[in-house]
Formats: sequence, structure tokens, C-alpha cells
Amino acid sequence: MLVRKGSIAAFIGNAKALENLEPGTSEHEAVAQQIRDLKPALDALELFDVVEIRNPDVAALLASGPR
Repeated sequence: MLVRKGSIAAFIGNAKALENLEPGTSEHEAVAQQIRDLKPALDALELFDVVEIRNPDVAALLASGPR
């Protein structure tokens, strides 16, 4: 799998942005989808083998799989 070097930075930026968005809005869903879309690349990097997601909303998105 090809993983861009900005994938981790994009994930962090999106996770932070999600904290400031109202659930149910189109902006929230767009950022949530970007987080879901990044998961395969982050799995390929084995990021979640060494990093624990503390934000429960982000953790739930990653657990829910693609939409």
C-alpha cells in the first residue's frame, strides 16, 4: 500500500478539527469520513500498534469502519 508522508499529519489535524464540529452537521461528517478514509494507511504504518486513541469519538469512527 502506498502511504503518503502527510497521512499522520492529516489524521491528527482531522481528529483535532472534529472536536470543534457539531455532530450531525455536514462539516462533521466530512471530517469523520476523512478520518475513516485514512485508517487503512495508518493500519499499514502500524500506527495503532504503538498509539492509543484517547478521543472516544475518533476511536469510535476508527472502529466503525468505512461508510
